[in-house]
Amino acid sequence: RRVKIADGQKVRLTWQPLGISVIAHLATRENPELCSDIIEALPFTVVQDHAVVSGESMYAWAPVVSTAKVNVKERQCDAPIGRIRYSQGTGNKIIVQYGEVTEDIATPVLGEILPEYADDIYKVGRAVLESNFGDKTPIMLTVELA
Repeated sequence: RRVKIADGQKVRLTWQPLGISVIAHLATRENPELCSDIIEALPFTVVQDHAVVSGESMYAWAPVVSTAKVNVKERQCDAPIGRIRYSQGTGNKIIVQYGEVTEDIATPVLGEILPEYADDIYKVGRAVLESNFGDKTPIMLTVELA
């Protein structure tokens, strides 16, 4: 049930003012058309938000509208830490899973943050949670080619 990502195009995700950057592989073999739409829009910087009810997941509204064909989807609750998804159906959002997620909806697979960054994305996720529901300090996500 868990999708394995081949080594695709690398991207860097950076969160400011946290000063945390991670590297991810895009699912260029699994969902080439979707990844192409995202790559064409790079680089971009957007506000990072946190999921409200589905668990340890954060999302950002992407400055691109993709209606690309999607070959590979994965249930969010089955996805590994570090999975990057792209939600075409709920507003063209890039979603990063940093821990347990309870949502069982299948979402297009966009990529995966390398496992060695698990602690970093957990720190980001908790900071975004505090930002959204606490002090309201904006956290910005920049996505660019690595």
